[in-house]
Amino acid sequence: MLNKAATDRKADGDQPDGRAASVLSAQTLPDSFPSVDALEDFMTTPSQALIDDLAAIEGDILILGVGGKMGPTLAGLAKRAAPDKRVIGVARFSESDLQHKLEAWGVETLRCDCSTAPQWRSCRASATSCSWPDGSSASLERSTSPGQ
Repeated sequence: MLNKAATDRKADGDQPDGRAASVLSAQTLPDSFPSVDALEDFMTTPSQALIDDLAAIEGDILILGVGGKMGPTLAGLAKRAAPDKRVIGVARFSESDLQHKLEAWGVETLRCDCSTAPQWRSCRASATSCSWPDGSSASLERSTSPGQ
């Protein structure tokens, strides 16, 4: 749900989920946040420096553990800073609403428990456009439902 402040800031380049495309600066710091949605909108507003940094790198953005405490905010921030890049979040997604929320923000999701070797190998085997530390590469396919 968009708050009034976010709606009032809409401009060209709005995000696919309807959130305003704005840039974080000293002038955009609010005195307070009227709701959790307003706080979340603020926390995922990128600075111009982040937008520039992500534009300068090649490839996709992969976030392991996106279901953790900082993961959703990081994924939303990355997608807003680099809307044309693929942002892929990997997690167990024990909270299914989170997976749907990230997908609504344009973040692709991959359900995988990275703490278990067999499932991690399975996640790697099902992927084909990421580079892994051992030199292999893979491309991640978007999970379409929590059960996949």
